[in-house]
Amino acid sequence: SGNTISATDLATLLSQGPVTLGANDLAISAYSNQNLSTVDSTGGGRLTVTTAAGAALTAANLADADAITIGGSGNTISATDLATLLNQGPVTLGANDVAISAYSNQNLSTVDSTGGGRLTVTTSDSVTITSTIIGYLADADAITIGGSGNTISATDLATLLAQGSVTLGVNDLAISAYSNQNLSTVDSLSLI
Repeated sequence: SGNTISATDLATLLSQGPVTLGANDLAISAYSNQNLSTVDSTGGGRLTVTTAAGAALTAANLADADAITIGGSGNTISATDLATLLNQGPVTLGANDVAISAYSNQNLSTVDSTGGGRLTVTTSDSVTITSTIIGYLADADAITIGGSGNTISATDLATLLAQGSVTLGVNDLAISAYSNQNLSTVDSLSLI
């Protein structure tokens, strides 16, 4: 307990041979993209990771991580990998934002954003954004429609806009059941 090491130094140690935690905890600092998946944590020790600015997180490289703290700006991760890491333990944003790619329907609602950090989310193709999905994205303050074939009801879009920004870019978003909802803050619309 109380042991610390940088992600680069741990990756170097792992390249030289096994690293076994036993019942001891290990805090990793300055994680950027190192493969730490071969750390042996079977003895009950916990592996906690704090990222550096610009970290590219993948669940496969952090298979033994019990907790992740976003320690700098510009971190990126796919929605699938973030959902996997959330199943392993807490992910805390602190005051930092994280860019999420390829979002389809993953539950990201357990991300700890109490420090003010937010998720910026880019969708994949053919996402049907429902009130359930909006609940999964409670910590997102910017949604970019990143693929084709995405759909949402006008009521759900109005709810999403109240939570943050929605950007279409070059992609279309099919909006159904429009009556009188204020959708004026979306940068462009394709109504069907």
